[in-house]
Amino acid sequence: MSNTTLPVMRSALEIKQRFERILQYDYLQGYIDNARPDADELWLVYTILTESEPPDRAGAITLAWGFAHAGLLVHDLVSLHNTNEEFAKKKRQLNVLAGDFYSALYYQALARVHAVNMIELFGSTLQEVYEKKIASHLDKDNSFETRLVQTEEIEALLAVAIAKAIGQEGYEPLLRPFFLYKRLEKEKENAKAGCLSPLIEAWTAENRQGSFFKAEQQRQLEQLQEAVDKQNNKATAFIKTFLEKQGGSDSGPIERTTRS
Repeated sequence: MSNTTLPVMRSALEIKQRFERILQYDYLQGYIDNARPDADELWLVYTILTESEPPDRAGAITLAWGFAHAGLLVHDLVSLHNTNEEFAKKKRQLNVLAGDFYSALYYQALARVHAVNMIELFGSTLQEVYEKKIASHLDKDNSFETRLVQTEEIEALLAVAIAKAIGQEGYEPLLRPFFLYKRLEKEKENAKAGCLSPLIEAWTAENRQGSFFKAEQQRQLEQLQEAVDKQNNKATAFIKTFLEKQGGSDSGPIERTTRS
């Protein structure tokens, strides 16, 4: 990562492009699952940070959040490639390495702007995330509703911690449904591809009647869509508040990603 000062970001697309340029490696494109945050997720974190931080520092912390968030998600996806097929084994191994690579990038981004307080915050918060993920994983009997609550907390934990650290804790009740909605969208796509996470497995277990046929799977995906739509309503309310606070600027990318 360059040591030059980051320019002021003026759109969600601009910050997403900067994030992607840093990750332009062939093996990442060919083998690693897409665990990268959406443009509106990066833009949201950046805009909250600019409430209290100068643009250069806000940009670096936003990129660090994006790398850490991607690292968490790609590690989650490792267990979904639990097969002996050679390509899947290689994909799983490279996903593990990618998670470590993302971790190195977030640390580098924070170190570049001497954000010592954020380095400490990221370390302690990510440790808390891992502990909560392990606790959730070990409790095999968790209901779908319980896992949904856990997922909402885990997905927003780092962003909420950053907001609190810069005196913007008022965003917490808005961040939680937004990031849960984003995660449910990813879970829905993984389920369509046949990769069932513990969250979706809990859903299917509670809705299974007899053998799990394709028709039953489709019905359950439709029910999952209903759950996603409910979170979308919460996310839309958040985005409306967010855009009003920002004077309605750059609303296009955010509005497009939240329409069902």
